[in-house]
Order: sequence, then structure tokens, then C-alpha cells
Amino acid sequence: MVRVQHEDCVSPVVGVLLLVVVTIVLILLILALFSLPHLCNPFPPRQFEIVTIHDYDEDRPILNYDSRVLLRYTGSEPIPNRPLSGRFFVDGVPIRSVVTTFHGQDFIPTHHFGIERMGGLGCQGERWVPGAFVLIDFKDGTFRPRQRVRTEIIDSGTGCIISRDEYFAPGPVR
Repeated sequence: MVRVQHEDCVSPVVGVLLLVVVTIVLILLILALFSLPHLCNPFPPRQFEIVTIHDYDEDRPILNYDSRVLLRYTGSEPIPNRPLSGRFFVDGVPIRSVVTTFHGQDFIPTHHFGIERMGGLGCQGERWVPGAFVLIDFKDGTFRPRQRVRTEIIDSGTGCIISRDEYFAPGPVR
């Protein structure tokens, strides 16, 4: 009697199980790639700069620490202003204010604590065009001379800081 040896003794059940496992692994890899958090630039460029901080009353030349911040967009392409939000700091400490959008019509009904109003070409319409300004009128006394003021502009869709700038508010010469 002659014995025949078969070297291909893998059952169809094992083949099906391998295909199912490979398919599940591929699906998990694809889901992982699409659910990864956005990678933010740790050193964002300065696209929005603080031009000045107005300390004097709007109507009279009286120093009342009016705290109006003038921001200018220095980028090269118009940017949608609706998904932009802002944070402000004094000497590294966050101030109590909320800017959830730079779109003027959307800003009006929001809870913008610490801010009286916002205006300028940058918050009109849907896009902030290069060179356009936004004036943010903070509560009087928010900023004082000889303080370092920092702004961070955030893309609300990704949560990434897209611009950061600092301004040193000059004080009276002693």
C-alpha cells in the first residue's frame, strides 16, 4: 500500500477567517486615519497683528484705558471670518473675554463677555481680506500701559491656533 501525503491541508474555514480578520484590520486602519486629530503648527505664523491699543476716550482726549484693540489681517488670501475665534492674554494670563467669531452679524447675538463691540471691514461680509482691520472694544481698563498683550486666533473647525501676536503697550515716559 502506498500512502499519499497532502501538503495543502488548509481548510476553507481557515481561509474565510483570515479574509475576515484582514478586512476588519483594514477597516480599523481607515477609521483610525480619518479620526486622527488635526496636527496643529506649534509655531503659527503671524497672520493677524495687533496694530495698536487705544487707551483714550473715543470722544475726548481723556485717558480712560478704553482698551480698544486694532487687529489687521496680514495674510495674502481672503480668509473666512465666521470660523475664527480669538483668545487674549495680558502678561501671559488669559483675560476674561469671549470672541467666538469674527463675523460681525454672528458676533452680535453671541455671549461676548468682556467685550462691548466689534467693528471694521474684517468682520463685515463672509471673508477677512488682506490688510483689513477689526477693532475690538474691550471693557474699559482691560489693558493698561506697560503690559504685554497677546492674541491667538483660532480656527474653530480644527481647534488649531492659526496666528499668534504680541504687543507691548507703551507707557508714559518717566
